[in-house]
Amino acid sequence: MALVAMTLLANLLVLVHGSAAQAAAPKLMVVGDSISQGIEGDYTWRYRLATHLSGTGADFVGPWTGTTKVPAEFDGGGSHTGAYRPGISFDSANLAQWGWQMHQAKDVVGGHVSTYQPDYLLVELGFNDLGWGVNEPAGLLNDFEWFVYHARAAKPDVRILVANVLHRTPLEVHPDLPQKITNYNAMLAARVPQLSSDISPIRVVDIDSPFDENRDAYDGLHPNIRGEYVIANAFAATLNSSFGLGGAPAPIPTSLPAPLKPGAPTSITAVPVGDKIKVSWSHVFGATDYEFWQRDATAGAPFTKGIYNIGADSWTADLLPAGHTMQFYVRTRRGDSHTSGASATATATVRALTAPRFWVTTNPAEPYTVTVHWDAVAGADDYNVYGASGCGSVPPAISSYTLQQFMLGGKTSWTQEFIFEPCKNYFVTASRYGGETPKPAAGVRAWL
Repeated sequence: MALVAMTLLANLLVLVHGSAAQAAAPKLMVVGDSISQGIEGDYTWRYRLATHLSGTGADFVGPWTGTTKVPAEFDGGGSHTGAYRPGISFDSANLAQWGWQMHQAKDVVGGHVSTYQPDYLLVELGFNDLGWGVNEPAGLLNDFEWFVYHARAAKPDVRILVANVLHRTPLEVHPDLPQKITNYNAMLAARVPQLSSDISPIRVVDIDSPFDENRDAYDGLHPNIRGEYVIANAFAATLNSSFGLGGAPAPIPTSLPAPLKPGAPTSITAVPVGDKIKVSWSHVFGATDYEFWQRDATAGAPFTKGIYNIGADSWTADLLPAGHTMQFYVRTRRGDSHTSGASATATATVRALTAPRFWVTTNPAEPYTVTVHWDAVAGADDYNVYGASGCGSVPPAISSYTLQQFMLGGKTSWTQEFIFEPCKNYFVTASRYGGETPKPAAGVRAWL
């Protein structure tokens, strides 16, 4: 009985002390993914919420302060050094990272809660769990329950506002994603009241219903300026109605700042690196990624756009024809809402292959047959055998040779049968991705 009384008293002290601290200077930690971190040049919904709460003494806490930004090269790690829209300044500390999942956050949230002692956790996670196939809706909900468990273990009276998951514009590669999001959002709404407690209340923040992915996102998912207001207002309304923190949110302004329209990079270079070409360009503030265009100048081909946009300030072009001169340019993108004009063009030549040594043999036991041989060439992925008729004292012109065989892979010989001529002339070229070694001055002759 004494133990029960002491436990109740401890909980009461935690609740009273916590409430007093929250009233004086409430600490808020945003835990989220790219929707919350934002990218270079964003205001972010965190800025909109911090502005709304500016008169409350709210203190945003967390280990990071910046948005993400397009890196110089792909490095696989998250960036927190990106700047915000020029001209703004706010309390930007957060625990949000591009690409983050509830599945990851659940294992580290306890340590951050212990360090920063937030009174409120503003949680916006789950899209990447469902979108990347990390979890089904039930698994995501289970991860959220573990998230709550670890957060409460570090601070029993922490208050949790958890956003549901935004629907995005349809993806052909993931046709079942909208239904998964719908299912999870319904499951979350049903489960949260059961997880909530008087000491550590949990509320669902509905950011999905008011968010129009066609109007409020710059790429079908990530919030544009209007979308930032939509998400911030949803959190502000819940903070006000459920916890008395801040006033009711104001309507979204009818006049909004102009969206960023970043220009093309001011410089671009192309440098051969082995069998590839590394193309680098100057960083453009506010870029989300770049269109990458290339052409085979040797073949006289037109420029074509890469299948994927490049989320870095460089790209190493691969699968290029050996010995060919390639040209490249890029266009800066700000999601799907803006694409700049073209940068200058950079030019480089792919490393050529060494021409193979070749020769021919015949076998009296196999009349009408010639075997063409060649030395293997480092880096070649195919060989081409050319042939020409003509047995006179003057060898046939190289231009008269025609292709006899290709798609020989790593072979170093090829046999031609049913040759009903007294002789035939041959030469061999090596190739990589369609780029051949130069044709020789003369071929070799086989007498039959």
